[in-house]
Amino acid sequence: MIADLQLGEAEGDPVYVVVDRPAVDIINDLALQLAHLGIVPAPGATALPVYTVTPKWHKRPLKMRYLALSYTSILKPGNIWLSRLLKSFLPDMNRLWGLVRFPHGFGHNKPRPWVIRSSSAVLKTVHLVNANMSPRQQQAPVRFRTFDCERLFTAPPHADLLARVEQFIVGVFADHPQAGHVAVNHAGHSRWKPGPPPHQRMKDEDGCKWYHVDVQTAIALLRLIVGNAYIVLGDRVYRQRKGIPMGANSSPALVDLYLFTYELDFMRRASAMHFVGLTLADRTFASGVLKAFRWSLRYMDDCWFVSPSELPATFIDVLLYADCHVQGLYGIYPRCLRIEDTSQAGGITARSEGGGQPPDHGWIRQPSWSSGAQVAIMDVQRQNQQTVHFVREEVAAGSTVEIQVNWERRWDHMQMHTAQHLLSAVVDEVMGADTTSWEMHPFKDSADVFANTASIDLPVPKLSQGQQQEIETTAQIQLIKLVGQTRSHGGTGLSFLAGNRALLALGVSLQREARLKKVLGCGGSDHEAAIVRLQTERKQLHKERKSLLEEVAKSAGLALAGTLSEQGGVGRYHRDGGDAAFLACMAGAIAAAQPQALVLLTASSTPCTGKQDTPGPFLVLGPQGLVAEAGPQVANVLEARGGGRGAHYQGKAQRVDLAQRAEAVLHDVWNRSQRPQ
Repeated sequence: MIADLQLGEAEGDPVYVVVDRPAVDIINDLALQLAHLGIVPAPGATALPVYTVTPKWHKRPLKMRYLALSYTSILKPGNIWLSRLLKSFLPDMNRLWGLVRFPHGFGHNKPRPWVIRSSSAVLKTVHLVNANMSPRQQQAPVRFRTFDCERLFTAPPHADLLARVEQFIVGVFADHPQAGHVAVNHAGHSRWKPGPPPHQRMKDEDGCKWYHVDVQTAIALLRLIVGNAYIVLGDRVYRQRKGIPMGANSSPALVDLYLFTYELDFMRRASAMHFVGLTLADRTFASGVLKAFRWSLRYMDDCWFVSPSELPATFIDVLLYADCHVQGLYGIYPRCLRIEDTSQAGGITARSEGGGQPPDHGWIRQPSWSSGAQVAIMDVQRQNQQTVHFVREEVAAGSTVEIQVNWERRWDHMQMHTAQHLLSAVVDEVMGADTTSWEMHPFKDSADVFANTASIDLPVPKLSQGQQQEIETTAQIQLIKLVGQTRSHGGTGLSFLAGNRALLALGVSLQREARLKKVLGCGGSDHEAAIVRLQTERKQLHKERKSLLEEVAKSAGLALAGTLSEQGGVGRYHRDGGDAAFLACMAGAIAAAQPQALVLLTASSTPCTGKQDTPGPFLVLGPQGLVAEAGPQVANVLEARGGGRGAHYQGKAQRVDLAQRAEAVLHDVWNRSQRPQ
């Protein structure tokens, strides 16, 4: 592992360097620097990140992933507050993005950052823009500079990272001339305030902590985090100088902002180019570049920190490295290697996508490589009359290589492809129906739709020469099994399995039936009846459970209502294992018995011990005016999103373990309401 650390190089400089200082001295120094910035180290966070390694099981050959465990890092509180500070700059990022949107359709209407999704597409298109400039434009100093997007994403030099983020921070503060500093809370909300920050930078306001930061403090905190990316490996301490800072909670936000500065640079250059004259070709090519910046999600390879509902479902497959056909996320981007068509092994050449079949997969190797060493082929495409192979790892240009095709996959495609031609010919001759389109998906478990199938004799038409390219005789198809049909656009879609794929599906079905026989305790012919019986019992149990929970909720609500008079009209109740429906039922009972009381109800699916963050629903009920005042404050304390009107304010909280602190807010609102006007 030490060798791996020292071999990680970019442009000749080591990524990690050994630090000749004891870890305890570094920890004490970092604690003093945090205290100088007004940040108190968290209890238990008294160490440096520890390096660990996990295998990448999806890699062939197997590779290792290095991680830095940061949960006990002395810098964790500083990392958290830096993340919140950078998050508070999102409105400024959107504002700057809106300022550089292009007129005349040269750009994108959404004023939000985009993501560099395909480095090869960006680089190629930028080169095309430069190559298609008019002579007048080529004389002006506005040629686009191409950026190595993969290097920017995976190995940013920390000096460049600091310089760009610092420049952005200075610009943000300069754009708020009336404000001397900014206050940031746990949710990343900010308040720009006049004058210097208070001597005590961390202050409790509105039931939560606010960190007051001026431009000098913001830059000092940034330098502290990026400049002290330490990791411990064995008995030695290393400091990282390049790449996404390891062991830093703020890394996603830092990389977001770092990439954003390059995107902004590109946009500004394009804006300058507009004023020296743009041709239609220039606008077309540059628009292609901008379309490669998609979806405001970055750091996708290892951090999933936004709602997956904001992205296409295919990205989940990409993150799991399950779908190599989606360009974008291997490495982080697939490398492209051009290999001549004459590179063959055993007379078989890797076929590109086309002719109704997906591209081949396989492996390439060189005779000089060690035994068993090979590089996986993920995709094969035809580009400009050349066959382009997309491979897992870089191979030196000009290398003589051997290609080994994944023959099982190729044979599956050949059988399915020819079976489709045969099925289309039979349907046309027997029923007079045309085939309008067809799709072939990777094999997955599929159930037999037809319970009873009969053998019928169909005339087999003569196959054309084009249909015989892959399969020599129909006997090689072995069988075609129809497994389903769907209605679509006035036609009918037939699903079928052919050849080895059909036999594999049969094997999977038999294995599944054997497992179900053990689970259900009956033979295959009785499986359906057993499952129907279980579903009926489950529905009945669910109905009984719901009725019992409603009774418990009403009883708990009446019990709490009986104590509210003794508690001064304010109360709180928490239910482990409860949900929003339980709280709503309980609130109805309380409102009927004590309509003037002010009550906070919380629940959680796991026990709320108060020692760790516990999410769950919450509900504030009481008089309409008091609920309108107390609800948002309670949501702020519980780190929640909520809303409501009338006598209820409810939502989902991240910290229901802070309900006791939220109850203090209710008492404060209640006491103010009882004072004489």
